[in-house]
Amino acid sequence: MAETPRSTTVSTKLGRIAKLAREMPQVALTTLAHHIAQLVSAGLMTQRREGRVQRCTVEAEKSRKLLKFLVSDCCDSLPDLKELLRAAG
Repeated sequence: MAETPRSTTVSTKLGRIAKLAREMPQVALTTLAHHIAQLVSAGLMTQRREGRVQRCTVEAEKSRKLLKFLVSDCCDSLPDLKELLRAAG
């Protein structure tokens, strides 16, 4: 799959999140793995193995739809979240 500016940006952000996760010893890797497995199960993330590395990719469109649903269903009266919803497209 070719990298687009958007996928590069998302990839960079996910890289930062992964780095933070490694730097947070209070979060057990099994806990992180459990949460990632739930996101994969929900179809919001995919995983693929590259040697010893497990690559995770966010399913942006599905995540965007979930964000829109959650914000419009429960939080549309909050101005900051309305801006977030607008930014999500």
